[in-house]
Amino acid sequence: MDADLDFWVRHPTDESADVAVFPFLPPEEVFRFRSFSLESAVTPEVISQEGIGIGDEVFIVGLFVNHIGKRKNIPIIRIGNIAAMPEERIQTNSVGPIEAYLVEALSIGGLSGSPVFAHLPAVRVHDNALKITTDGGGVFRLLGLIHGHFDVDHRNASTLTDEKINMGIAMVVPAEKIIETVNRPEVLEMKNRGGWKLRDDIFSSGNAGPGTTKQA
Repeated sequence: MDADLDFWVRHPTDESADVAVFPFLPPEEVFRFRSFSLESAVTPEVISQEGIGIGDEVFIVGLFVNHIGKRKNIPIIRIGNIAAMPEERIQTNSVGPIEAYLVEALSIGGLSGSPVFAHLPAVRVHDNALKITTDGGGVFRLLGLIHGHFDVDHRNASTLTDEKINMGIAMVVPAEKIIETVNRPEVLEMKNRGGWKLRDDIFSSGNAGPGTTKQA
């Protein structure tokens, strides 16, 4: 999909936040897609209420670059755990210090920008009290999105070349940054007046031909 950068909306105050919103509602006759409410997102209030922290299980939904699918997108799930909470900004090579969770999970090409969900089991202990969720499968909350992962330099003895080895630690932009971006006044105004549908014309001559359905 080709789109002018002017259509994208960034975070209102934090230039280092790796979040951008494209005000567009995919036409249902072209795409099959599902959405989830940001009301389920992990915020500081939710962290305090639910006791979300280091060791809690997370899963990442994204694409595997070696098998993305031909007729439709084939998503993969990767499982991990929260390794560190966003107490201090993390230094990156691309945008400088960022606010992010550290998650122990292999982040590969194709997962950048993927949503990360925290899985809270049906039975858990918080503040010395037993919390039981009526849903037997537990609760899933949006933790944030993948910014990238840490690499470590490795010298390959057989080829005498320097390689980048995935350390297994991914950086996750907090969901709060997504909410703050989506709630920018200009985004809300466009949504309220139906402007999200103005971008349908992008697909009038795009990759999806007549009678073709793509899965987002």
